[in-house]
Amino acid sequence: MPAMPDDPAERERIRDGVLRGCYRYLASPDEELKPAAIMFSGTLWQAAVEAREMLAADWGVGAQCWSVTSYKALRDDALEVERWNRLHPGSAQRDSYLARTLRDLQGPVVAVSDYLKAVPDQIARFVPGSFVPLGTDGFGRSDSRAAL
Repeated sequence: MPAMPDDPAERERIRDGVLRGCYRYLASPDEELKPAAIMFSGTLWQAAVEAREMLAADWGVGAQCWSVTSYKALRDDALEVERWNRLHPGSAQRDSYLARTLRDLQGPVVAVSDYLKAVPDQIARFVPGSFVPLGTDGFGRSDSRAAL
């Protein structure tokens, strides 16, 4: 992983994102390419960066990479905001951290996890546009009992 940036504002943006559940790790390599996003967690950062490079070189897709530090924290915050909005219909509606962070995101979002795809799927309904969770379902310890 690269070192933290020298810019204090950028350092604070990343720190805040780490604590809240996600932050943009890499911008699109070229804004002229078709937009997309790759959300990743943990050790999959290398695979996400590699996929970003392949998408740009071979398919004309400029994918952003987003580091997810906690799908649970993102879901909990989104559910809390959703509940508040439901209980306060006459008040100005609030936006979750995830909604504010991904508001300008365009194109499909692919979330990769080295756990079951149910982990990133926790936030599916709160992500704008097309969302595809990928996980290790059917591999290793997540395989069927007979195969284990």
